[in-house]
Amino acid sequence: MLEESVDGGALPLEPAERVWVGKYELLHRIGAGGMAEVFLARTIAVGGFEKLVALKRVRPEWVENERLIEMLLQEARLAATLHHPNIVQIYDAGEDGENVFFTMEYIAGKDLRRLVQATVRQRQRLPLGHVLHIVIGCAAGLHHAHEHRSPEGAALEIVHRDVSPSNILVSYDGTAKIVDFGIARAADHPSQESAQGLRGKVPYMSPEQCRGEDLDRRSDVFSLGIILWELTVGRRLFTNLKGQDVDLVRHIAATQAPRPSSVHPDYPPELEAIVMKALALDPAARFASALDLQLELEEFARERRLVTSQARLAETMRQLFAPEIDAEEEAVRSYLSLNLPTPPPPPRPPTRGHPTVDEAALPPSLIAATEPPTWHRAAPFGLGLLILVLAAAAIVKSGSAPTPDTPAKTMTPDSGRGAWEDDSPILHNAPTAAPPIAREIVVSSPTTTDTTSTSTSPSTSTSTSTSTSTSTSTSTARDADASPTRRTATKGRKKTKQKPPADWDPNSPLPPP
Repeated sequence: MLEESVDGGALPLEPAERVWVGKYELLHRIGAGGMAEVFLARTIAVGGFEKLVALKRVRPEWVENERLIEMLLQEARLAATLHHPNIVQIYDAGEDGENVFFTMEYIAGKDLRRLVQATVRQRQRLPLGHVLHIVIGCAAGLHHAHEHRSPEGAALEIVHRDVSPSNILVSYDGTAKIVDFGIARAADHPSQESAQGLRGKVPYMSPEQCRGEDLDRRSDVFSLGIILWELTVGRRLFTNLKGQDVDLVRHIAATQAPRPSSVHPDYPPELEAIVMKALALDPAARFASALDLQLELEEFARERRLVTSQARLAETMRQLFAPEIDAEEEAVRSYLSLNLPTPPPPPRPPTRGHPTVDEAALPPSLIAATEPPTWHRAAPFGLGLLILVLAAAAIVKSGSAPTPDTPAKTMTPDSGRGAWEDDSPILHNAPTAAPPIAREIVVSSPTTTDTTSTSTSPSTSTSTSTSTSTSTSTSTARDADASPTRRTATKGRKKTKQKPPADWDPNSPLPPP
């Protein structure tokens, strides 16, 4: 919403005015009030990251006012905890020199005041479905703020206290959002009305707010009821004909709002009952919460078969503000493509409230005492050398391998490659075959003594089984070349068992000689 500022300031900033405020570059002056001003800004980060935001800060002539600075920071702290689609989102807060600022969601759209003015210029009125869609969205956002709790679970009892058409933004895509919690009251920030007087816009204040009493959520319900009355009737509810705010304040504090049917006799009775309950002079007779008002309006729209559509409202916004939308989009594109060589952000000043220290005024003994000892400066080099030595030792140790003459005592761990393939023994649970013994077994002839023997020692049962299997296979291969007579003679011979020699090791994997 690139609008002309209240004080008549220029819309686009000159190249010299496009300065950095913290990490944000000011692009366009959206508007200004009596105490603060709002800019369209952008931030640029690594990897082509770029985002448009709305930056709010105290006006330069008020930077010395600590109360205004604290009010701006309080608004940022309070609104940053609220996360709802019908509330403008707060992004960041920072400090720039003597001034402070915060950034929030940039809404491409118009506030409700300008939306009503555009319809009046074109001799139109907002359809009732659009009015209900806007008020229902605002009620949902206010209820979220009213119900908000601290991280410890305590009710904050937030009251906006400035619900008015200028603080309701309607985006070009048809979404209504509450903005400006600058004078909002919370339980941890008690009101100071008695010392500071009335704050807010008098024509949208509740009776108890005009009387200076303690406020709760029902005060915001009354303010939203005024907006509903004006949008559906098509005229202002509370006007100060005499030009004195005090008279208007007394009138609101003691006078019941007139019925909409007194202006339009054909006003729907069901909707009039909802409006008058929201505008009840006694807070106890009003809706207890903004949620109750929201539900009543939704029920009325459902019974009347009214279309409360975001898409329909977006279409109306494009029809009312077609030239402005094109101009704003073209302006934003030109801002983003210009890329003026703006200077980098200045060095951050010291934190507010902390004085600087002049080192030249300090005594030499104090400066020397603050310098680190020599061994502190050498410690990183010693630590690095120790790490290099340990790494070299680990490499040497891991590179040493057993010689071929010395059998490895541990099995080399498998890398796991191919462990889950179809032919893997892990899947089939197949026993691993023992490696063959590299020794030739000679089968004796009929004329010589049979040298084939089988060990029967219990402690070498596995080795015996392997030797016997190998002997049998070798004997079969050689018998294939022998004559039938020799095979028959060998088969009829009776094998004799021989005792192992006395020096034979029974734990040897090989059979006795």
